[in-house]
Amino acid sequence: MNSENENTNSVNRCIRPVFISSDLLIEEQSYFLEHILIGLADESISVGLVCSPNAEMEAIGAMSVEIIPYPELRIPFMARYNLRRLLERLEKFKPTVLHCLCEKQSGLVRQISKELNIPYVQSVNRLQKKGFRLSLSLKRCTRIIAPSPIIADNLAKNYPRFAQRISHINMGTFIGQTSWCFSDSNKLASIITADSSGASNEFDVLLESIRNLAIEGYEFMLVMIINEESESRIRKQLSELSLSYLVTVMPRGSQWKQVLDAGDIFVQPQPVPALNSIAMEAMSVGTAVAACKGGVDDIFIDDRTAIIFDPDDELSIRTALKKLLDQKDFARQLAQKAQQYIKQNHSVSAMVTKMLNVYETAPSDFERLA
Repeated sequence: MNSENENTNSVNRCIRPVFISSDLLIEEQSYFLEHILIGLADESISVGLVCSPNAEMEAIGAMSVEIIPYPELRIPFMARYNLRRLLERLEKFKPTVLHCLCEKQSGLVRQISKELNIPYVQSVNRLQKKGFRLSLSLKRCTRIIAPSPIIADNLAKNYPRFAQRISHINMGTFIGQTSWCFSDSNKLASIITADSSGASNEFDVLLESIRNLAIEGYEFMLVMIINEESESRIRKQLSELSLSYLVTVMPRGSQWKQVLDAGDIFVQPQPVPALNSIAMEAMSVGTAVAACKGGVDDIFIDDRTAIIFDPDDELSIRTALKKLLDQKDFARQLAQKAQQYIKQNHSVSAMVTKMLNVYETAPSDFERLA
């Protein structure tokens, strides 16, 4: 038994992945990055992280990871210097595989892979836009990782030559010990939403529903988690609808997870082209979810993980919210079922096990492709 564990640890020590990320991914998916780093640390895996010196690294906590800043100098004519310094730092780290966490950095990772002659894997977190093409190498990209079946199918259609290299690996999260959904009858009901589609009219129908609920006499508060650049526009919209008194606006980069922990209802008002990590976190902590279908909607199963509404129909949204506000037992049961679904399908341990398999087989796949 001991020799078996020693063999496993020996294999693990031979896996040295380096993540390449963008500022936006670190800001918007900090909990995903934190979860995978925790999982790899538990397996005694040394990890490097290439990211901008300006990245909000406190968002992922004090993790055991070697930070490799890139670019060191944000000056256009210093591009060659920045790349050379990055390659020098990576050579010292001695990675066995590169993992590009976002589509934006696909060209950079392809170039690094060529310079260092090591394999890389590419994560794709959203449906591909028309006219956009990932920079992928047939000889060096050993795997493309998609966090949902919908994104995996979309990739297979857009990149048929890579169809056999596409792997669906669910994004993992930790599960809350309890569900706080409507657990305190003396507390004002709380509804939470977050921008995710990027559309300027993302909240139009939802806010009209919120206004009509308030007119009908429902008492609650709404918390909106939004990107900083959208704040002034949202506040103006709230003022025009006379909703400022019951809405709290908070920046997306702040500690929104603590808000989810205390929330009763989470709403995804419009379809989004990526897996909504905030909605998944809401389910994991036992918050009842109301969501629309469309886009990447794998995790939204009607009456099992969420209550479903038509995103373009104000009455449909209002009816869904009224059901959760009026039938608190139903809301609590829905939250608990969703929490169980996330536990069964989106555990960190399962994600890390599958990622380790990808990293472990990358060098042999690389040799086969050469």
